[in-house]
Amino acid sequence: MAVEYCKILQELSAKFTVVGRNEAGTKNFFEKTGIQALANGFTAWEKLNPIDTEYAIVAVNVEGLAKT
Repeated sequence: MAVEYCKILQELSAKFTVVGRNEAGTKNFFEKTGIQALANGFTAWEKLNPIDTEYAIVAVNVEGLAKT
């Protein structure tokens, strides 16, 4: 799902950051899109001090969502 969102955001010339849960997932994402994602989820993203973030898209499978 994240790959599809990425395609749309690229078409819109949007500035965005991709955050993955782990290194394997971000490597897979890079192989599919050519875009480097941050690994280690929200914790890694939060360290960037994202003051100007206006929107977020959460793309997770049902099993992952159930854990939240």
